[in-house]
Order: sequence, then structure tokens, then C-alpha cells
Amino acid sequence: MTALVDNDELFIDAWREFNELVHSDDDAADLIFQSLLRENEIKCGCSNPQIEREPGSRCFYCTSCKREVWFTAGTLLSGVSRLRAWMAVIWFKESGVVVSSLRISRLLDIAQSTALNINKKVA
Repeated sequence: MTALVDNDELFIDAWREFNELVHSDDDAADLIFQSLLRENEIKCGCSNPQIEREPGSRCFYCTSCKREVWFTAGTLLSGVSRLRAWMAVIWFKESGVVVSSLRISRLLDIAQSTALNINKKVA
């Protein structure tokens, strides 16, 4: 168990909220897609997009222009393999919680070096 820190209560709240929303990499992809959709950032290149997407997928298909679009392409999340881990680090940063790579690695069952790389790139 990790030691308590100044923002532990904030950390516990942020972790609980994150776990309620994101259980897997598929849930993380769905959350990102919904966020981009709300912000009107989902674009395929045509004037009348008709989007089809399978839950958990990082891409969608436009039936109007017949294009497959990867919505994480060109972003910080382009090509990452542990989408849930990346989302967790982003979630903590947005919640104002500083979490060490050791703690992230234990929470998400990933290597500490991977957690450190994620932390550095998100920062």
C-alpha cells in the first residue's frame, strides 16, 4: 500500500469516479469518442457525415464518403496500447491530483517504466 499524501482524499475521489466510468480500454475509447462528439470534433471530411461505429472501437466509418477514420490519430493517444492507463493519468491531471508512476503502475497493473513514460508525455 502506498503512503498517504496531502491530496489522498482528492485522489480517492478521482480514482472512484474514473473507475465508475472506465472499466476497460473499450470504455476509454467510448468516453473519448463521446467527448469528441459533444465538442463537434468528429470529422470525416465530407459535408454530410453519417457515422457508424462499433462500441469500443477507435475508428468510425462514414457511410456518406466511405471513409474509415481513426479518431485518436494525430492526438496524444495516437497508437497507444493501454488506453485506459493513459486516460487515468489524464483524468488525475484534470482533477488536480499528482500521482507517482509507482502508484499508477500498481493501480493499473502496468510496468512502472510505462507509467513513467505516460506521466511524462501527458505532462
